[in-house]
Amino acid sequence: MSARDAAKIPKRIQSIKFGLLEPNEIRKMSAVEVKTADTYRDDGHAFKQGLMDPKMGVIDPGVRCETCGNKHEECPSHFGHIALELPIMHIGFTDLIKMSLKSTCNSCSKILLHDQPNTHPLDPEKSEQDYYRDRVKDVMVKHGVGSREFKKIIKDIEKECSSKKRTICMHCGSEQGKIILDKPSTFKEKKENKGEHKLNARDIREWLERIPDEHLLFIGMDKDSSRPEWTIMKVLPVPPITVRPSITLDSGDRSEDDLTHKLVDVLRINQRLRENRDAGAPQLIVEDLWELLQYHCTTYFDNQTSGIPPARHRSGRPLKTLTQRLKGKEGRFRSNLSGKRVNFCARTVISPDPNLGINEVGIPVKTAKELTVPVRVTNRNREQLRQMILRGPDVHPGVNYIIRGDTLRVRITDRTKYIWAGFRCMNPDCHSGSDDEPYSGYRPDLNQVLPAPNFLPGLELKRQMRRNSIGDLEEEWGVDLEKTISNLKRRRK
Repeated sequence: MSARDAAKIPKRIQSIKFGLLEPNEIRKMSAVEVKTADTYRDDGHAFKQGLMDPKMGVIDPGVRCETCGNKHEECPSHFGHIALELPIMHIGFTDLIKMSLKSTCNSCSKILLHDQPNTHPLDPEKSEQDYYRDRVKDVMVKHGVGSREFKKIIKDIEKECSSKKRTICMHCGSEQGKIILDKPSTFKEKKENKGEHKLNARDIREWLERIPDEHLLFIGMDKDSSRPEWTIMKVLPVPPITVRPSITLDSGDRSEDDLTHKLVDVLRINQRLRENRDAGAPQLIVEDLWELLQYHCTTYFDNQTSGIPPARHRSGRPLKTLTQRLKGKEGRFRSNLSGKRVNFCARTVISPDPNLGINEVGIPVKTAKELTVPVRVTNRNREQLRQMILRGPDVHPGVNYIIRGDTLRVRITDRTKYIWAGFRCMNPDCHSGSDDEPYSGYRPDLNQVLPAPNFLPGLELKRQMRRNSIGDLEEEWGVDLEKTISNLKRRRK
């Protein structure tokens, strides 16, 4: 099967699970490694391994994606990735990183809870780790992972591990310091009588890598899906082009999306950092560039992080990055998902009234005329709907549209309402007739063409001959289209 056909296969979603992306998984799902900060050449084509590489999807009509071979209507779009020269902290997980550092040993990275028997508060045969493990599993079963109780038990474990009684690790005997977070993403470890030293992203990643899998439960993580060191990124995913399309201005110049602008900054600083490290630059310059790379990655994820200045456009406008796209009133959830514009829905002033039911509200008559609800015609409501059609669109309750049997939508006006309403024969004996009781109305010819009581005004009939199943000629009534149409036109005038 070709890649083009594989992209079209409908897939049923079984479940959705949120977790952290492993660096190897980011590389595996990536279609191209982005190395060039430039976007388009002078001839209008995108740079290979650039931010607008066609392997990440296409937005121009007629062009095929180089990864799946589909055009822009069918291409699902593909991620790219940037290999970061030095590890960078994900700004969204600073609280998780702080909790992991406070709860584990700075030398052996084991959880600062006793694993020896006779340390259980209730059962002498069990350890303190068994006590908290049972409590966490009990909360997970009863309340779930996202509950307030689960957050509380993890907070209790963190508080216990960072208490003054735990200044010496019970596993390896090393001295533990106090973890301090200087907003937004600077960690320091302060030991008694030794001052404090800064923990960079590489140190933190090595610390978190040593945490055993069985101890991840105490910091609220699932060992089967996530690892804490994945919060320190070595690979940055690059979103597809359809997420950050470039627009062509009237002057012919291309204007790039805010996310693309931010990724250009990340690529440029990453390239400078690589060149300085290869050239053997002083450690001070490398650390300055490392902090600058951290700043650009932080503002790429959230441009409203407290403690750092927001990244701005050349015009002075703050860039709208990933978090700003999602959160707030103008974000994806409230604006595009919850507040999506749909049919048969309106927003208006409502009012109470003593004569209304408990489940009713009053709305303006103008809104009631515009806000339509589809009603299917049946034998029971046919006459009621006919009267509504005769009222027209300007009298409430009326009808704005009729959808015919051939799915054609007809607008009801003061002229067309008589044509589409029909009228009921006033003869008390008028009915459509049956085998047992034939039609007994005044117009058997009309009933043969259009069974009673649904007569159209202005209908003109003519006699015509038709062969029956035996082959004999029979006389029957049929509609004279020319006379009927001229009759309706005359009535309209």
